[in-house]
Amino acid sequence: MALSSIDSEGASPGVPGDVRLDRFQSIVPPGGFQIRHSIADADLEPIREARIRTACQKKLPKLEVWRQKEGARTVLVLEDNDIQLTNPARVFDALAALRQDFNNWPDEIYLVSTISENPWYVHALRVGDRNYYELSAAGQCMTELDTCRLLDLTERGT
Repeated sequence: MALSSIDSEGASPGVPGDVRLDRFQSIVPPGGFQIRHSIADADLEPIREARIRTACQKKLPKLEVWRQKEGARTVLVLEDNDIQLTNPARVFDALAALRQDFNNWPDEIYLVSTISENPWYVHALRVGDRNYYELSAAGQCMTELDTCRLLDLTERGT
């Protein structure tokens, strides 16, 4: 139940879009302040596809060098840190729409959900000739990853 609301008149400086603040009594701990966003009438798929296209343009040529030079199996790993607007099916669908534009498609594609500190969830979007939907139907598309067991090999922290 909302206790109070504040609507801005148009977009606030540095904030892309209108702002609305609601204060309410939460029945679910921890309560307090929550940031939620909603995008009314926005077509996010072209934006998602453009962002994934950019990632493919940057990463696939590098992977192809290793495939050609070393005969390596190529693996593309994408990160998902947005619980509200991103999910594996939408990312896979955007990738599938881009497939014809790239002739150096990786052998495997994964989406790692880093929304929570622990665990992370690894979603297989493509493994060999099997796609996300086939892997999902077979119960082979998601793996839980305990981040406490990861080793910092870069000395940059997690």
